[in-house]
Amino acid sequence: EDVSTLVTSKKTTKRGEVVMKPSCVMAYNAAKKGVDFSDQMSSYYTPIRKTLIWYKKVALDLLLGTCVVNALVLHNKYSLNQKKFCMLTFREKILRNLLEGENVGALVQT
Repeated sequence: EDVSTLVTSKKTTKRGEVVMKPSCVMAYNAAKKGVDFSDQMSSYYTPIRKTLIWYKKVALDLLLGTCVVNALVLHNKYSLNQKKFCMLTFREKILRNLLEGENVGALVQT
């Protein structure tokens, strides 16, 4: 897109003037919202402990955090007949099912 093409944003200055931004900036900000949401959700309940080496912490957090956030989003989107879970409740249900030795489908049915 052309950088010189300005569009109005939802922000205003202290004087009430509408802030203009390049259209490419607005498109970028709209596209990154999903990534920001995923990062935000995975940061709330991190399983990382101080005993791990830093690069193992990063790998563990990226893998587990991303997997749990993706699973929560899919569950809330496609479980039409069931209530939606918040992140904490969803993690608790996953752990409870793993500790009780139930199958994966049990999470959706409980």
